[in-house]
Amino acid sequence: MAVYNGGKYLKESLDSILSQTVAADEIIVINDGSTDETSEILKTYDSKLKVISRENMGTAYSINEGISLSKNQWVCFLDADDLWTKDKLQKQYSFALNRPEAKVFFGLSEQFISEELNIEEKAKILIIKGQKKGIIRSTAMIHKSVFASGIYFDTSLVFGEFIDWFGKIKEKRLPYLIQNELFHKRRLHPNSLTSQKEHLPDFAKLLKRKLDRERNIKK
Repeated sequence: MAVYNGGKYLKESLDSILSQTVAADEIIVINDGSTDETSEILKTYDSKLKVISRENMGTAYSINEGISLSKNQWVCFLDADDLWTKDKLQKQYSFALNRPEAKVFFGLSEQFISEELNIEEKAKILIIKGQKKGIIRSTAMIHKSVFASGIYFDTSLVFGEFIDWFGKIKEKRLPYLIQNELFHKRRLHPNSLTSQKEHLPDFAKLLKRKLDRERNIKK
């Protein structure tokens, strides 16, 4: 988990990891220069977490750092305001062990509007209802050999680093599977809804890379 000023929802997110029906072998949290109550919340978990606190370096850098620190063959991710379903690790790991042809796995995701918002705030948020295929980082279980081959998250991107990463997976024709199980609940709140105008440069960069990869795949 990479967290930057995510104290408001951090405890709920961490508790959804710690309450798994099969416990995680290790939980690494990169505190990416938070200035809110994040550091104090992490201290309350004592030895249950491995916490790295440093200056702000960005999400992609933090995720890559967590991957490099992990001692396990399989890695999973969770954003600091979202939730895992309680049997995510158990069901996904069992599924992965029986599918040796793939090293990248996803599940289903659903959105929910954060409960503490008032009526006016909730009315401004567009929610996609129902469980959907979640080709996103927080549903993923990925074998470390994928990263060892050089496919990491691009630290030059502020937005869309996972989209870019998944594009590399497709370009290299690495097989991936989507399990028909709900593993992730995405919390919607005003701070989770990024401004497209703010990230236009990264949108343009992602579009160019997508077109380049499509040309390579066709060759």
